[in-house]
Amino acid sequence: MEEIGVFTNLEIAKQRANNKNCNSSNLKDTDLDEVRALFSILILRGALKDNHLSTDIMFNESFSGSRYVAIMSNVRLRFLVNCLRYDDVICVILTMSLLLFVRFGKC
Repeated sequence: MEEIGVFTNLEIAKQRANNKNCNSSNLKDTDLDEVRALFSILILRGALKDNHLSTDIMFNESFSGSRYVAIMSNVRLRFLVNCLRYDDVICVILTMSLLLFVRFGKC
């Protein structure tokens, strides 16, 4: 879980560098508690069968009460889901390059 936070923070840093509004609290680095909260929201969405709903409807208090709003904001959730990384992008590129090399090397 800690590695997910580290790799997610790397992606957040990239997003922060590309975004002109660097003072936004939505662009701050995440920590282990927030990653756990993110996964809790995703699990709760699945358990309540809300996974087909848009986040705008999910965070509408008249529709789902305060169960999602109490954890984090709609904007922060969408940003974290966009930045969520399980491994380093460079490692993925190197692994895919190696797999392509091995695949074509055997032919």
